[in-house]
Amino acid sequence: MPRIHDALLDAVTFVDVELPHGKTGGATGFFVDLRFPAVPQTVFRYVVTNSHVINNAVRTTVRVNTHDGRRDALVIPSGAWHSHPQGDDLAAAAVTATDPGWRIQGLDWNDAAPRPERIKELNMGVGDDVIMVGRFVGHTGKENDQPVARFGNIAMMPGKVLDGRGLTVEAYLVEMRSLSGFSGSPVFVYMGPGTYRGEIKKMMPFYSEVIGLIGIDSGHKTVSTPVVNSVDDQAVTGLSVRQNSGVAVVVPAEKIGELLDEEVFVAQRKTIANEAQGQQINDELATSDIAETSGTPVIVREDFLSDLVKVSRLLPPHPKPDPTKP
Repeated sequence: MPRIHDALLDAVTFVDVELPHGKTGGATGFFVDLRFPAVPQTVFRYVVTNSHVINNAVRTTVRVNTHDGRRDALVIPSGAWHSHPQGDDLAAAAVTATDPGWRIQGLDWNDAAPRPERIKELNMGVGDDVIMVGRFVGHTGKENDQPVARFGNIAMMPGKVLDGRGLTVEAYLVEMRSLSGFSGSPVFVYMGPGTYRGEIKKMMPFYSEVIGLIGIDSGHKTVSTPVVNSVDDQAVTGLSVRQNSGVAVVVPAEKIGELLDEEVFVAQRKTIANEAQGQQINDELATSDIAETSGTPVIVREDFLSDLVKVSRLLPPHPKPDPTKP
């Protein structure tokens, strides 16, 4: 696995929710940035998490690290959250507040948006490595938040899956232990140098690697294990224990684009664009209107510092060692 750059960690936020009757909860989210040719100087930023995280919340706070090594908090009004219209476990809210002291690096949706043709070209599928970055409730950091990375493999490409809410949705299954707190984490596929790409009979070049957003963690599948009598090892009728199967349910990333194209978000973008430009913007400002600058949902090694998702290209060769120098 590659060294995960801080810019990707800075896209992750910890979400705190206050629920009725004094209950609280915690999960993960991440920031997504949209840019449009019609308003090139304006960045539309959103925080994305699962709908099951914010449903029924009376107050939601997203935590932000600062450049001086501390943390700040941003309250998201309940009415600002909108869930996916088809019931996918996905919710988003516009982030209009900003502070130069915040250490935030939103995923640039212009490039991070999944391109089906590129996924097909790379023959992404079962067995590919994945990375999830989110909130480990056993250690979240003291003065600032410290996202934790977990690793695994694609176990099933998107298909009909029963999620943790008991709903049948389209999702990946990923062999990667998801725990409470990781709900809402971004999940990336990793294709390392020399990775064999299966039926297309190609390999990833040894000078290139790919990291691409494939979805958002929704939780884990559970299995029921019967409770047995310690005396005779016989199952106790009607008693069982639910256990984490180690398989996570991951909502496909293209669902994020569908959600951000809901009329409520499009109308918000038009209003902000009109104010920024001082004139009427007639563009729809839907994600489909974004120019496909890269055509591929990948991060490549030499672009990691400046942009989270770019087209894979050759790296400069390593210089040959000079035998005259130690």
